[in-house]
Amino acid sequence: MSESNTIALLIKGIDNQFFQGMLKIYEEELKKIEYSFLIHAVGEDQDDASVALELTKEKRLKGIIFLGGLMRYSQEKLNMLGIPYVLCTVAVNMEKPRRNSLSVSINDEKESYRAVDYLCKKGHKKIAIITGKESDYA
Repeated sequence: MSESNTIALLIKGIDNQFFQGMLKIYEEELKKIEYSFLIHAVGEDQDDASVALELTKEKRLKGIIFLGGLMRYSQEKLNMLGIPYVLCTVAVNMEKPRRNSLSVSINDEKESYRAVDYLCKKGHKKIAIITGKESDYA
């Protein structure tokens, strides 16, 4: 069986408003190159790689984009995917390069400092932060 022109978006935290704008952009950009995409919610307690592996077999995917959360994965399973994948807005240790993969992330501490510094320079004095659980590294 040959692969399709479908890219899967595996989303942990699908109700996150941050992702809503991203989904529209993914759809528009993939449509430009005649690709389709499917959205699949991943539960907080699920192994992302197992979900991806199963979906790859079922849907003959061209690639996968992982969005959100602290990725629980098995490197062996990711290697078994056999298709390119991107870790985007995913907290995962990427010290070693992985075959067929890319990672998009930021330095949270540095960018948080920049944001607060900017607000201070604009004269703001009461600055709040809204966070998740302390154990959530995303």
